Amino acid sequence: MKNVIEHFKYTIEKNRLSHLYILSGGSSLRQKRIVRELAFLIFAAANDNPSLKHQLETDNYPNFVYLAKDGQSIKKEQVLNLQKEFSKTSLVKGPRVYIVESADTMSHAAANSLLKFLEEPKDDQTVGFLLTEDQSLVLPTIKSRSQVILLEEETDEDFIKSLTDQQVPLKEAYYLTVLTKDYEEAMLLLEDAHFQKACQSFEGLLSHFLSPKVPLSLLMYDLERSFFDSKEWLIYIFELLSKVMLDIIHTHMNQKIDFEIHKESILSLVPMFSNKKAEKMIRLFYDTIKSFRLPVNVSMMLQATGIEIEGILKDDNA
Repeated sequence: MKNVIEHFKYTIEKNRLSHLYILSGGSSLRQKRIVRELAFLIFAAANDNPSLKHQLETDNYPNFVYLAKDGQSIKKEQVLNLQKEFSKTSLVKGPRVYIVESADTMSHAAANSLLKFLEEPKDDQTVGFLLTEDQSLVLPTIKSRSQVILLEEETDEDFIKSLTDQQVPLKEAYYLTVLTKDYEEAMLLLEDAHFQKACQSFEGLLSHFLSPKVPLSLLMYDLERSFFDSKEWLIYIFELLSKVMLDIIHTHMNQKIDFEIHKESILSLVPMFSNKKAEKMIRLFYDTIKSFRLPVNVSMMLQATGIEIEGILKDDNA
């Protein structure tokens, strides 16, 4: 995101804005976040309005039009309304910006109407943005009139921010990022009882490493009871545990902790886990994950893994 923003700042400063851009790639939420920031930069360069950001966020700025999907697609009537709006004389001087989300979902009639809109003479201060996850699905005659901006793959930090901006609690945002980078899928997972239980189970195992209160065999039995028919969630739990062990190694090597949400616990575990012991745990967890991807007896696998975990924890030479 930072590179795109910096590029546009330079382009605006040099007065080299194009009339049409296609933002392709990344999640739809990230595209929307970036394009609204770009619209703000364009308007702010011409109009120092203290309420500008709020007006854009609420789609209440006179020179700004945002076309969201009507159902499953962008309809012809929406594009015609855009044309009508931009044919009027604006009450506010300066640039005008329109955004079309999910441009690849435009009906054939809508795409042709947009093409006609692009071909009509306009002032040199109108800038359009088309958002799409796949630029190849945009009508070639429209694409030929645009500059394509390929968004880099979203980092964990970007996606976590996208989720927390939408009021997802920080801890859950970290957990979701391990599973997906798709916003819609993340929202569905957030309500999934299996996801919630998997997070609780992971935290129970993490607490056991910090201060054992019950036998590990009971925790393994709880995993079996909860996820006997859902091995993908067992894989997820051991992936989370692997992240903790990897961050213990990072800390020993004076590197940045990735799983920031559990930084306090990780730092508490560092004196208890040498690099060698953490590496043994990671190898065990990865072997367990590989086994769960095969037809295995879940109960026996979990109990065997629990015994090996206890052996590593008790090994003073590791």
